[in-house]
Amino acid sequence: AAIKMNMDTVQEEDIHKDKTKLHKLMRMVEETTTEVRKTAHNLMPDILTRHNLEQALQIYCERINAGEGLQVQLRLYGPLSGIDKHIELTLYRIIQELTKNIIKHAHATEAVIELSRAQEIINITVEDNGQGFNPEINNNGFGLQNLRYRVQALRGELSIESAPGIGTTILIEF
Repeated sequence: AAIKMNMDTVQEEDIHKDKTKLHKLMRMVEETTTEVRKTAHNLMPDILTRHNLEQALQIYCERINAGEGLQVQLRLYGPLSGIDKHIELTLYRIIQELTKNIIKHAHATEAVIELSRAQEIINITVEDNGQGFNPEINNNGFGLQNLRYRVQALRGELSIESAPGIGTTILIEF
């Protein structure tokens, strides 16, 4: 709407006189494009449209391992096919969020991600050898809140085991 209003104004004026308005419009278009891309990515990442959950996680972990920092071991157990796409997306986003938290906050060199399914029970375990934290004190960050909301959305249970200096283990069961 803001872009349209500005375009209407620019159309009525001599654009050759004041190019700053045109530059402002271009910035607005670029920012809108970026926001639309982010929104679309949050809905369903391209990797999950082209691959199943197992393949998507393997590719994601390979990309992380290609860097010089964190090395991730991915362990998958049980039949992961046939999971509803909405649940696959949530599982992928949870693992992505946990991994980003490890990279951003834990300063870990190694992590293990386990995803298992036995009948109707799905478990996620993520462990790292990072600096750890006190979950009683540091439990209200945006990443952890986002994680809790995603787990609650699937009626899951979340457990965080950590202490300064010993790394972190996150256990999630759906």
